[in-house]
Amino acid sequence: MTARPLVRGTIAAPCATLGLAALVGGCASGAELAAKLAESSTPAQLPRVVACYERAFEAAGFAGEHVVVLDFTVAGDSFAISDVVVRDTSTTSGPAAGPDFAPCVTAALDASSFAGSSFRPGHDVKVVGMRLAFRDATAAARAAAVREQGRMLVGPRADRCLGLYRYEPPRDAAELFSELDEMQRKAARLKASEPDGHARALQRAFDTALELRERLTRDAAEEGLAKESRARIHEAVARAERSARELATTLGCEVPFD
Repeated sequence: MTARPLVRGTIAAPCATLGLAALVGGCASGAELAAKLAESSTPAQLPRVVACYERAFEAAGFAGEHVVVLDFTVAGDSFAISDVVVRDTSTTSGPAAGPDFAPCVTAALDASSFAGSSFRPGHDVKVVGMRLAFRDATAAARAAAVREQGRMLVGPRADRCLGLYRYEPPRDAAELFSELDEMQRKAARLKASEPDGHARALQRAFDTALELRERLTRDAAEEGLAKESRARIHEAVARAERSARELATTLGCEVPFD
């Protein structure tokens, strides 16, 4: 039996918001795992999933583009995919997908693996909130899918002093400043009444401060910035570093930067 040719449908690489939540260990970093996952999530690697879209595409009169948000586990020894859960299905253009589409994607991924791909983590990996974009394979649609390549949440790390969780790439600075302030206020509010909640809020604030520093450091390195803009970003980096150091002291940690 020959494989069905992919005439119009394609799957973009993981394309937005949350992504890899891996038990990061061994020699591969979280960022490397995230990159390998994106690189390996191709139509050639996941033909059963492509077939689900082909059927839905044809049933809708050769129209319809969708995004599926899902969780799954990749086995560290066989690279088989299991425990697939579709968290959300949305339609970005054209008719909505039929009721069989999400169950088809679930079953297709459960029967798939990353064997033979570059995603070979060496230990079990839990992928949380990965988004697959199912698009009409026109040049414009493929370009849109590339533009939507987004963030992956990577963690937890074994050492909380490095930040248990982080996003790659880091989120926007405005979002991070807001989250940092929220977590610091939450930690203060829970300090006397809920020790566990207080500790979690402190850890999240520390993680956010580290991510904010990374985001601002990358922003400051961009070419073409006006001198005044670069100076303001450097001031913001210093504020983020002060916050990280204060939180690290409270947590009994050393900051992972000089």
